Amino acid sequence: MNIYLVRHGDAVYQDSDDLSPLSAKGEHDIDTLAKFLLPLQLRARVFHSEKLRAKQTAERLAVSMIVNDTVTFREGLSPCDSVLSIANELNEADTDTMLVGHMPFMGKLASQLLYQNENRDVVNFHKGTIVCLQLIGYGQWVIDWVIHPGII
Repeated sequence: MNIYLVRHGDAVYQDSDDLSPLSAKGEHDIDTLAKFLLPLQLRARVFHSEKLRAKQTAERLAVSMIVNDTVTFREGLSPCDSVLSIANELNEADTDTMLVGHMPFMGKLASQLLYQNENRDVVNFHKGTIVCLQLIGYGQWVIDWVIHPGII
């Protein structure tokens, strides 16, 4: 099983952080990632935080995937949310899942899954980064691949 952890693309910040949309650069970067992912034919559930830039990122990536159900808002993916409940849920999951959110949450979630320590930095989540983690045994995750717009 795979988990895809995604940091949203570059955004234009507004007075309300929740309503900050992707910038033109962010749209271009995420569309570039989507084109890169297309031949992989990823199949996954796709969830995003409540923030507009995460929703837009999820929707743009989903066009290149086979999405189980719909792209859906998910509680618990905000920047400063605890990662423990989602990490525990992912350890029990049996379906590939893409989570689109923010820093520091994404970095902490990757660290929690890989090392059972959310404070151990393991991945540099540039804006638009996708990290694919593969479950190889209960609670045992490895990094399968990492991609971000700057290397395509």
